[in-house]
Amino acid sequence: MVQKICLLITVLILITSCKDNGTGPDTHEPGRRDYVWTADTLKLPYGEFATIWGIWGTDPNNIWASGSGSSNQYRLWHYSNGKWNSVEIGFSILDARKLFGFGNNNIWLGTALGIIAHYDGIKWTSLGDFSPSGEDLVMQGLWGTSENDLYAFGFLDKRDRTGYRGCIMKYNGSKWSFLSIDTLSLNFLSMGYDKDAQKYFLHAYQSESGLQFIYELSGNKLTKLFESKEETKVFNMNNKAYFMVGKKIYKYSNNDGLYVWKDFSSFKIYAGIFEGRSEKDIFTINWGGIGHYNGDDIVMLYQTDLWFRCSLIFDKEIFVACKNFQTGVNVIARGKLNN
Repeated sequence: MVQKICLLITVLILITSCKDNGTGPDTHEPGRRDYVWTADTLKLPYGEFATIWGIWGTDPNNIWASGSGSSNQYRLWHYSNGKWNSVEIGFSILDARKLFGFGNNNIWLGTALGIIAHYDGIKWTSLGDFSPSGEDLVMQGLWGTSENDLYAFGFLDKRDRTGYRGCIMKYNGSKWSFLSIDTLSLNFLSMGYDKDAQKYFLHAYQSESGLQFIYELSGNKLTKLFESKEETKVFNMNNKAYFMVGKKIYKYSNNDGLYVWKDFSSFKIYAGIFEGRSEKDIFTINWGGIGHYNGDDIVMLYQTDLWFRCSLIFDKEIFVACKNFQTGVNVIARGKLNN
């Protein structure tokens, strides 16, 4: 299934407000920019290859990264004591996509071949292949607010390649099960939760039309809020959901729905959002490197021609998984605030 992101926009939902209808203005101080940057190369033997898709950790000295790879031992990596090491876990995790957790003894991993695995602080255990009969389960992400309210999402592809449909699974603390959502030709790619609105949101992509969508999830019901041909993403900051659509960032309120929070169209170097700590401390994807928005302007923090995959932010550090597609080399860029 083709998943190429298109860059043309067709907005079909009227955005009715440009004011902040949330809990009020962000009172955080502008984020600092005095980072010291290093770049760690993931070392693979000659002839082996890998691509990192997911990164998650409890602190800057305990981080996991997952991805696809030519061999099983190069699909999962662990960072501690200043060093990245590949991890062999004893069962296949072909095309390991995303990691998500709630502590060092409760980490989840989803693959594009239907496998869900769990780490209990000592070892990784496979919960098996959740692909239904006649379909392939492709998990694109894991996200949740608690260990009893965890979601896996992506799409189910018929093995005869006659069609696909978006799917969402939920873990209730003891077992995983599929939500009975409408059958829609969608691929769910990112998810978030807004504490003020008390609602979940998902970003989805449709390959045949090139359209990207924002949906509200309530129980088993999906409600379409927005569609576009620009690159879209849902992300969270301080328990509030944010929606990147092209060069605009939207927020949500129960009164007005989606509304424009910031328009970054005037910033020529801006290409997208990683994540952020607050509305005045956001890391941006720039043309030519990693940038930072402090509530006023965007500056380049780290110049590179690498392609970005995913990021992980702590109080004083950020880790960004990157790849050089000409050489195949995977790099974890690390920015640490100067003491």
